[in-house]
Amino acid sequence: DTSCLAAQQTFLTPAEIAVTNQEGNATLTATLPAGFKPTSASQWQSGTDVIAVVTLPAGTAAPDAIEMLISRLGAAFDPSQVVDGPAIDGLPSKLLPGAVSLGGVAYDSDAIAFETPNSTFVILAMQGDHTELDRWRTTTLPSILETVTVN
Repeated sequence: DTSCLAAQQTFLTPAEIAVTNQEGNATLTATLPAGFKPTSASQWQSGTDVIAVVTLPAGTAAPDAIEMLISRLGAAFDPSQVVDGPAIDGLPSKLLPGAVSLGGVAYDSDAIAFETPNSTFVILAMQGDHTELDRWRTTTLPSILETVTVN
């Protein structure tokens, strides 16, 4: 008798994502942990964890890309806070740790930008629960960044 089982079971699986630049000649792919769901074509959320990917034209310097995104979100930008970030698919990156607000919700954030011959990408990683920030920055985000590839 299976009457005690839910009519529909859901299994959480890792999310394979892809974001292509406007010109269609560069695509970022990554694997997000189980539980992430798309909230738009280039943003995913799992609880208080949020990942967004922005593409900019080739030749946009990584710090400039971070400034454009942070300014668009209405957050303060201090260029002295931009530091070298982790390698993304073997490419150097720039990182701006900070805070942003989306929909009235405050998030701790890491904006990570890197340049390719065809596009500049910015990965905006946000955590809305301050008690989860250490886990997010030391475990979850690095595991996501290790899966990023660009072609």
